[in-house]
Amino acid sequence: MLRRAALNLVSGLIGLAVTAIPVMAVTIDFDDIVVGGVFRTVPADQYLSEGILFDQPIEIVDVEMWSPPYVGEFVAGGGTLPNAWVILASLQFEATFVIPGTSIPTTIDSIVLHVFDTNVGTTFGTLEAFDLHGTLLATITETNTGGATTYEVSESGIARIRITDDGDGAFWDNIVFEPNGSTPVESKTWGDVKAIYR
Repeated sequence: MLRRAALNLVSGLIGLAVTAIPVMAVTIDFDDIVVGGVFRTVPADQYLSEGILFDQPIEIVDVEMWSPPYVGEFVAGGGTLPNAWVILASLQFEATFVIPGTSIPTTIDSIVLHVFDTNVGTTFGTLEAFDLHGTLLATITETNTGGATTYEVSESGIARIRITDDGDGAFWDNIVFEPNGSTPVESKTWGDVKAIYR
């Protein structure tokens, strides 16, 4: 009797490929890194546990040591001390969203990045967002009129972003993204279930 009841219960769950889980926005502020000087290179998987994997090592800078005259403007523009991610002149970086702690691709539904650049009159650089198939979902390039801005993309199914510097470098800080709340799980066949209770 108990065996049959268990089989009936489990059979109702067969075929589920995705389960929704409660999620909260993730913030990467780079302030957890002990720079120990002006800058420090950290590995591409530094924030894998948070659900983001860079395509190459990234440079984290101590803002007060790197650019003392502009600390106030950096904070006023949405940055937080002590650190920021610096993308140097003309470099390009990509970041893929993954199930936290793994390299399994997943998607997010929105992302916000704060950008600071002392070279007023140029651009802050370009942000592009792609889906799992590589289709471009959004692109942002803003002219720098005040030293700081916020880039924001709200699109379902963002799997990867690309940031391209405009040629003069910029600080990127407080990356906030919202997971879509779904995590792949292994499906079970009826044969799998029967084998468990034999």
